[in-house]
Amino acid sequence: MTITTPKPTPSPSSAKKRNISPSQEAEQAASSVPKGTQVSGKRGLTGAPLGTKILVGQTVAPGPEGAMKGPQGVYATTQYESGSGAIAFASLDAQEKINLLAKLAQIPGLYSKKQTPSIDYLTRVAATGIIPVRKEDTDALENVMRYADTVGLDYKAAVDNLLADPAAAQGFFDMGGTKAGTQKKIPLTPADALAVELEQTFMDYLDVKADKKEKAAYAKRINELEKKRGGSLTSLERQQLLLDTVQEKAKGVFKDGIDEADTLLMRKGALGGTYNLLREAYRDYGIPVDDKTLYKQAIGAVRSKQALDNTLNKISLQAEVAMPAIKPYIQQGLTPREALGSYIGLYSKFMGVPENQVDLNKLAPVFSGDKVMPYQDWEKYLYTLPEAEKSPIVKEQKMNDYRTLIRNFIG
Repeated sequence: MTITTPKPTPSPSSAKKRNISPSQEAEQAASSVPKGTQVSGKRGLTGAPLGTKILVGQTVAPGPEGAMKGPQGVYATTQYESGSGAIAFASLDAQEKINLLAKLAQIPGLYSKKQTPSIDYLTRVAATGIIPVRKEDTDALENVMRYADTVGLDYKAAVDNLLADPAAAQGFFDMGGTKAGTQKKIPLTPADALAVELEQTFMDYLDVKADKKEKAAYAKRINELEKKRGGSLTSLERQQLLLDTVQEKAKGVFKDGIDEADTLLMRKGALGGTYNLLREAYRDYGIPVDDKTLYKQAIGAVRSKQALDNTLNKISLQAEVAMPAIKPYIQQGLTPREALGSYIGLYSKFMGVPENQVDLNKLAPVFSGDKVMPYQDWEKYLYTLPEAEKSPIVKEQKMNDYRTLIRNFIG
């Protein structure tokens, strides 16, 4: 089976980024975070009002061999509510229903063992052409929709994402208690734990202690938001609140050395915006970095725009050395992620993961040599990967082969 993916054209936003200085870009990142926009009074499956803009994703964590992986934080809109599962199933034809049920059945933790539709069951109902949809199935789909609104995907992409990452599915559905269709009540984060988090962060990145008032205020802020949300905050939301608190402290720590003309420190949200800018730069250039280094570089960058420019330039130079095959493209102003967009798109489609979650190190065979691997060779290479067995495309091919055998047997 051949997979084809059109080669992307540079987006206007990418072109704009290359026409402004890194310092200007950091200022934009610090000041352009969209606020939640409620467009409906109805509550979605996550508890947030439908139409609310949410920041989704996870804290960046080291991946294989120190590579960075994980969602990088995107803005999405809450779109699913109670009843959305039944509506979605009703819009599908018989073949689409069977395909969806077969996928849902393979997601760990989604159904209880007694309610998971078996291959034998699906084969029998497929032969009749009439596909019954049980309440357990609509509940299962709505639990996937809850996950979709948590990570910023539509439900079809979420299904493929969960199939490609069984560990994430098991953790989300078991820990969230969603098998019964309702989430468990999530307790508030203990104030003591939040106090320790703030104390450790201040010591690691500012080399100062947090006083009792600061720790109490930080814990109160998190807990009040958790109460309002009806559950825990996303990792990126927690991180942004922590960075805002660190920035407020940094203003006092560095007040004697602040040069108003060469600092972002006084701009609200600048540390969070600069941290995200640097994190995305490392991600887009495929350079691994640990969180501690990233935090320290972000703090240095908000204190001095020149320090920010220097850090971004170093990231670009590191990529030129690590990726000789695409060095000319980097020198022209493209990030490796932009230069390898068509290859990333192919991997994304093959593995069923969003493009912004594709680890550039997965593409090492493409750029490690003197020349870029031909696109057709990369297409063939994907089938040789150890993780190819998790590919939705490979699974679908196997399912089609199985259906053909069943039809031949019944016929």
